[in-house]
Amino acid sequence: MFLASAALWSPTASGISIGTIQGPGHRSALEGRRVLEVPGVVTGIREAAGRHGFWMEAPEEDGDPATSEGIFVRTGELPPQVASGDRVTVTGTVREAEPRGGGLPITILEVEALVDIRRREGETTLPPPVVLGPADRSIPAGAIDDDGMESFDPATDALDFWEALEGMRVRIPEALVIGATTGYGGLSLLPEGGRDVEGPRTFRDGLLLESGDPNPERIQAVVDPASEAPLLGTGDRFRGSATGIVTYAFGTYQVRLVRKETLRILRTERKRDTTELLRKDDRLTVATYNVLNLSAADGEERFRRLASSVVRDLGAPDVVALQEIQDDSGPADDGTVRAEQTLDRLVAAIRDTGGPSYRWLQIDPVDNADGGQPGGNIRVAYLVDPSRMEVPDRPPGDARRAVELEEARDGTVHLDHNPGRIEPGHRCFGAWESEGGSRKPLALETRFRGSPVFFVNLHLTSKGGDDPLFGLVQPPVRHTEPRRLCQARVVADFLEGLLRGEPDARVVVLGDFNEFEFRP
Repeated sequence: MFLASAALWSPTASGISIGTIQGPGHRSALEGRRVLEVPGVVTGIREAAGRHGFWMEAPEEDGDPATSEGIFVRTGELPPQVASGDRVTVTGTVREAEPRGGGLPITILEVEALVDIRRREGETTLPPPVVLGPADRSIPAGAIDDDGMESFDPATDALDFWEALEGMRVRIPEALVIGATTGYGGLSLLPEGGRDVEGPRTFRDGLLLESGDPNPERIQAVVDPASEAPLLGTGDRFRGSATGIVTYAFGTYQVRLVRKETLRILRTERKRDTTELLRKDDRLTVATYNVLNLSAADGEERFRRLASSVVRDLGAPDVVALQEIQDDSGPADDGTVRAEQTLDRLVAAIRDTGGPSYRWLQIDPVDNADGGQPGGNIRVAYLVDPSRMEVPDRPPGDARRAVELEEARDGTVHLDHNPGRIEPGHRCFGAWESEGGSRKPLALETRFRGSPVFFVNLHLTSKGGDDPLFGLVQPPVRHTEPRRLCQARVVADFLEGLLRGEPDARVVVLGDFNEFEFRP
């Protein structure tokens, strides 16, 4: 349920403030109404084709911390003819912009006319930003929402806290980076170096995710434009403050940092992570690596970086389980499913970097049957060092054939095809309700120093499609979890059969589980 002011309004209202439009709730009581000459100070500009507009704040606060003093003014196809610091009055219609994917509505003004623009040449005076943190306004750490949105509680619910700041300027003092820069210019931050944040931390001073605690106190920031975002990692810090405007996108509230030059960075010293688990004559080393849609269509530099990572960071493991190997034509949806060129190039790059001459093993999927990027045909695969590992010589399976367990004359259990896909026709991996197919687990039988070792490389269905944490449905529904549970049960049943026939078998299940360790 969305709460809004219960006052009744005429179709056209004048003398209305931004705080009154926003109201104490996630939807405006003035939604759909025309408002006249709303006063504001321009605080930021957005220029995006078809989505032009600007943010403005009330010249004076209304004294109610539950109502935002900021709002986005949408000018649509026309770039806004205003500048930061301009005092304006706006006539337009109150709208609730509805993001896709179960996101929360965003209260905006759809501009009809800029009635008045007053500009002081050479001087920009903006309303003071709200300071995030214990010194001014602390982000609730207890819950994103604790009542199914039945009440509006900015002091206790992070969802309502951010709504009460929607469209306003905020300042993040001495921000600590707890999530590295994304390709979209995004960062995760804690104010004041995270000093007052309770809960477990990581060894790099990040914030650990635990069951029942989604860490609502973290700040999702985005540098606009993304091309100007500094490349930061967990543990880096901002010197001084970072100031931005509270927006909402991709299922979460964000602080839009609009001026790169204000971001003064103190980088933490860190060395590149390398494993200490080095292979020895009697030690088998194994790694799992999601290579993120690698295909033969990628440039040489990407293959060189991956090869360096495998050889120098991972210590050239005896077995590398890969996820997201695309077909040879990459994202081109041209019917290609083979991945020989992709894997040959990766193996060659590793060898040229000083690593082993790996042997690759995989099974081509049915075209567009395993999810991922359309036309990419991602699949799991293995790299095996033949100088260290033996792969029993049996024919590989195919996309539709389920691998079976067979008993040898000496009573040991083997795979009838090597490698082979586990239950590729099962509904857990095929069509699932309204969804398409998902990656199929790949079983592999090997021998290390004469002893059998079985691997299952999996890439369970992703969380895409779950309700966002800061979304319309509270508490969020994990729509994709039943499918992952189903997939895990299929794999577990296969392994139970293997261990019944070979109780002492060494088994490694690895890959991209797309899940947290505290989920069932």
